[in-house]
Amino acid sequence: MSNLNVMMLTNEDLSPSAIKESTGITKVLRTLCIHSKKKILLALFILIILVALITTLGVVLKKRNVKKITLTIDNATMQTLTKSGETSAATENPSITTAAENPSITTATKDPCPSRGFRWNTEGITVGIDLSPKLSCSRLFIDSNDTLYGVDNTKAYVWKLSKNDTNAITVAGIYGTKGQSSFRLENPQDVYVDQYGDIYVVDTNNHRIQKFINGSMEGITILGNGAIDDARRFRLQYPRNFAFESTEKFMYVAVHGNQNVLGFFTNRTVPAVPSVIAGNGTSGNTIYQLNGPWGIYLLPPTQNIVFVTNYDGHSVMRFSPGKSSGTFVAGIRGFSCSNSSCLHNPTDVKVDDNSTMYVVDSSNHRVQMFCQNKRQGTTIIGNGIPGNKSTQLSQPQGIAFDSAMNMYICDTGNHRVQKFLRL
Repeated sequence: MSNLNVMMLTNEDLSPSAIKESTGITKVLRTLCIHSKKKILLALFILIILVALITTLGVVLKKRNVKKITLTIDNATMQTLTKSGETSAATENPSITTAAENPSITTATKDPCPSRGFRWNTEGITVGIDLSPKLSCSRLFIDSNDTLYGVDNTKAYVWKLSKNDTNAITVAGIYGTKGQSSFRLENPQDVYVDQYGDIYVVDTNNHRIQKFINGSMEGITILGNGAIDDARRFRLQYPRNFAFESTEKFMYVAVHGNQNVLGFFTNRTVPAVPSVIAGNGTSGNTIYQLNGPWGIYLLPPTQNIVFVTNYDGHSVMRFSPGKSSGTFVAGIRGFSCSNSSCLHNPTDVKVDDNSTMYVVDSSNHRVQMFCQNKRQGTTIIGNGIPGNKSTQLSQPQGIAFDSAMNMYICDTGNHRVQKFLRL
């Protein structure tokens, strides 16, 4: 009887209504599974899109930061490369080419050195505007009496203008006459007057340094072609500028063709055999090389630090005593542009008592001021556009200061000397 009941129950379970009920449940389960899969796939798709967006945004931000860092903290980059002795990445990094186009990089308009206390009128006064011949210079020297000495490279002579005087006189060379004799100069580039009134001239295209004893118009060759102690490996090739230490017994010469800075004793009782102060004789933009050395400045004897402008390398370097390697302190080595971080053919450099540096940025037609340990400059003279207005310069080459810190610029392209009064 019990078996019969079991059979009856089993048959009831297999009835058509039960089968229909089972099939409905299966369909519901399948539908739920399909919807679940769709939701899971949708969630995964959204997650993938979010990850892709975040990754792309991170790459973009990283690129922007790298570009900004390369341009704005170039000093840190240079210092790192200085330690390793490698060539600057700034000259090879394609992002540098956008520096002039980056609107976030502009020439500073505010005074970045508020503690220095020096400001100048931006309108220049032409020195000796009524004189004949008109005064021009590639470099100026101002003595303790504020007497101006200018070397005119195109007219191949050196002129002297005493303070409050209205007439300039010729003290070396023959006006308008070039030559190789002891009375003549050819493309002279720099001038210095010592405590005895003796005049030294960088006679560039004659590849020599000439000394004119006070009152004499005949020069003596103390270094370069024709000098009795001129060794071939120290032969001058287009010397540009020089600097003297405080005793005036030792001279530093920036030699453009040699790609180095030479030093030698000016005292004739000491053999005038030059020594190499900076540069290894090859042109380049590493910390061991110079690239078209032009301007040179020597800090006081307690430091004997030499600053050199690289005309072809568009930079300024600093060399410490006894060091064969230098440090880049202005410009982006090997790269020229017109923004506040760049230079274009710098020709002269001066440093004041507050360690503020002034650079004649010749092909940008301006004078740049760099605060101590800063790599971005401020344009203090000129507007970057060549012209002959009182606020403009054209291919300036030299800078000098008188006892009152009035600034004088050799506005060489305009064949004039501009004076900018200290405010």
